[in-house]
Amino acid sequence: MNRLTLILFISIFLSISYACKKDDPAATTIIGRWELREVYDSGQMNGDPQWQTISPEFRHVWEFQSEENFIKIELRGNPLPDTCTGTYLLLSDSQLQYTSSCQVIINTVEISLTSQTLIFTYIGREGNVYEKYVKIE
Repeated sequence: MNRLTLILFISIFLSISYACKKDDPAATTIIGRWELREVYDSGQMNGDPQWQTISPEFRHVWEFQSEENFIKIELRGNPLPDTCTGTYLLLSDSQLQYTSSCQVIINTVEISLTSQTLIFTYIGREGNVYEKYVKIE
């Protein structure tokens, strides 16, 4: 009887340990509010590309909703922000396609997503541009 109890205890312990190690899919969802914090432009003319912190008055926010709709609020240093709405589609775990009321073309960007950061990668004038967003409440 003690042997059976020990085996049962070990089985339960291992099951709980394994379940805790799995990534929670809800923790890595794109749904939510994301604020631009840094930009990395690999094609900068000075030859020393690095992450550049975005001043609060120039940050913008993407709000991805569960119905594949989004709202984007761009501050751009103006007292009245620009607001765009649109739809998005996750083509894969690393690619996002969206259309916006502020642009007439369909945009596709590479994404890297964790529970707290979202990085957009797209081609700029002289190389790749990376925009780092932080999840906000």
